[in-house]
Amino acid sequence: MLNKMQSRFLAGKRFTIVLVLICTNLWLSAVTYEVKQDGSEDFITIQSAIEAATYSDTVLVHPGTYYENIDYLGKSITVASLYLKTPADSLIEQTIIDGNQQDRCVQMLSCDNAVITGFTLQNGFVPGTGYWYTKGGAINIEYGGNTYINNCYIHDNVARSGGGIHVLFSQYLYLKGNKVYNNRARRAGGGLYLAGNELIVEFDSEDLNSVYSNYAPMGADISLSILPTSVNIILDTFTVNSPDYFFISDNASGYTFSCLNYVLEEVDCDLYVAPDGDDANSGLTPDDPLQTIAWAQTLIKRNDENPNVIHLAEGIYSPSLNNQIFPLNVKHGVIYDGVSPEMTILDGENETLFFFHSCRLEAEFVRLVMQDLSMINSFDEDDEAGIRIYQADLNLTNVVMENCNGNFHSVITTSNGYVNLTNSTFQNNRGAYGVHLIIEYNVPNPILQIKIVNCKIVNQQPSTEPDPWGGQGTPLSLGGNSSIPADTTYALVQNCEITGNHIDSPGSPSGLRVININPVDVINCSFGDNYHDLPDGCVVYTDNSTVNFYNNIVYQNTGYTFRTYEENIICVSHSNTEGGPDNVYCDEQATINWLEGNIDADPLFYGDGGRYPFYSLTSNSPCIDAGTTELPEGVVLSEFDLAGNPRVVGSSIDMGCYEWQGPQNTEDYELPVSHNYQLTNHPNPFTGETIISFNLNTE
Repeated sequence: MLNKMQSRFLAGKRFTIVLVLICTNLWLSAVTYEVKQDGSEDFITIQSAIEAATYSDTVLVHPGTYYENIDYLGKSITVASLYLKTPADSLIEQTIIDGNQQDRCVQMLSCDNAVITGFTLQNGFVPGTGYWYTKGGAINIEYGGNTYINNCYIHDNVARSGGGIHVLFSQYLYLKGNKVYNNRARRAGGGLYLAGNELIVEFDSEDLNSVYSNYAPMGADISLSILPTSVNIILDTFTVNSPDYFFISDNASGYTFSCLNYVLEEVDCDLYVAPDGDDANSGLTPDDPLQTIAWAQTLIKRNDENPNVIHLAEGIYSPSLNNQIFPLNVKHGVIYDGVSPEMTILDGENETLFFFHSCRLEAEFVRLVMQDLSMINSFDEDDEAGIRIYQADLNLTNVVMENCNGNFHSVITTSNGYVNLTNSTFQNNRGAYGVHLIIEYNVPNPILQIKIVNCKIVNQQPSTEPDPWGGQGTPLSLGGNSSIPADTTYALVQNCEITGNHIDSPGSPSGLRVININPVDVINCSFGDNYHDLPDGCVVYTDNSTVNFYNNIVYQNTGYTFRTYEENIICVSHSNTEGGPDNVYCDEQATINWLEGNIDADPLFYGDGGRYPFYSLTSNSPCIDAGTTELPEGVVLSEFDLAGNPRVVGSSIDMGCYEWQGPQNTEDYELPVSHNYQLTNHPNPFTGETIISFNLNTE
């Protein structure tokens, strides 16, 4: 008994066999399988037709909405709507592959020749985490030969990379007559992500493509990475007329760009955003604010000479409360200005990074300026939470970052450039590294200039996942590169509190890590209650660097004070270090110079129950007036301490980040919000039991 499908094949309705014997090879002609949802053709689903198809066959799809996540199964076939026979835009609109928010719409893996023509691809969503599994919201192409995407409308798809189309490790991509719009990527290439050292990309010059109104934190519309040749991007419509790397991220071999039309005229002025605003508003005044930061930074024009400001009104900005999109791209030179850290709060709701940008081939540095706001609840299981920027010119003033949790980095990661952190607090974060500022060997302008002044890095905890890079809780990591000249690197860490941090990686520091930077000036900092799970841990780790360590307090920590290697020089002056020279691990090539004014004595921190910060000094502390104002060359004495009080009171400067102000000012002191409590537990993490210490100021 023949089933219906076998009968059709034998009847020859859709299937023709041609036997041609040439040099003992058997050649089968191409077959066309038709798909129609009412059952009147060969198949009712696209995937079932693909499963039946073989090399060079065609799957021809009749109009309808197909809620499928199709996979080419490595086959070199054509999947097309009736547009293939009758080129009418209405057929594209009527023939829909809907991912139904379950997975990507189309998967093409290891296809030598694959074609898709004449569909609307929508609602593709690649869930979960992990770069290798969350690519291509509408179409994912990998390890392919020649791929042709023709006359498709691709919109409202989401993935980690390539919200619309993702191509990697393939040889040739041809794009013709497509519209790619309103897609989003959580990392790179909101519309298109094109990568691979063999990939040749061709945009049709007659039947033009359009790519517009997409969003991603790296290349809002297009991201190019590691391509062998320059790409000639020829479009009918793009988001803006003259895009920079906000819209097209180029980590490849360059590109040329032209478009006939654009959908957005950027605004060369300040814009206003409020949680109860509306993106249909103009955003030009506080009374007519936009709602989302993402739309404001897309709309605002880059102005390098007179930077424009995005004013963020009081309130909480989050995806669930007011449709915010995180992570955010970086609009070069734009200033993000809140009201205060207590009043303007960006809440990532444990989704992903706040900011991410990578553009290694750009000669200029990506300038990000943020002030008077908080960023909380950032999460990324695979990568970095918080802020991630290559080629950075990063400036944070009066910013709080809290509960940022990443497997690798948790708070801030930069890979080259300039970093200025002032009057900011980084607390209760989790990751292999907290603030991680490094330089890489392959950047176009190798330089690392760091200033961290009047900042707190407290309660950094290890990542919850094993990390092959080590670190596991290091709160502050500064890293140069041995191949880069020493005169391109410098770091100043001044008036900072680094306390209550926990690390569980062998040999790594619970306070400060310095590698290949010359010099590093650590001035008037307090390191306290940092603890290490292993006996070979340390508070300060240095390697192949020159570190000037002046007016600091290192007390109530576990492990060595210093652990130093290679051709490293540490000069310790007027500092209170627990254990003194005996509490140091130093290999034969490194040098520690103990200069004048050093002591080893209980600093008598103020602790709980008073109006002063926990790690400030009581009136009989041996650290009062025990510092020196003769600082390393180029270091300027701060006017204020970490609490905002005068830096020098009495006969000389104190050790540590807080200056004793004298008993007459006790009643006048206003306790900062960040010091209202002290909460620690040990051991952490724990399995059976732990001890929690909670100190609350009730005065």
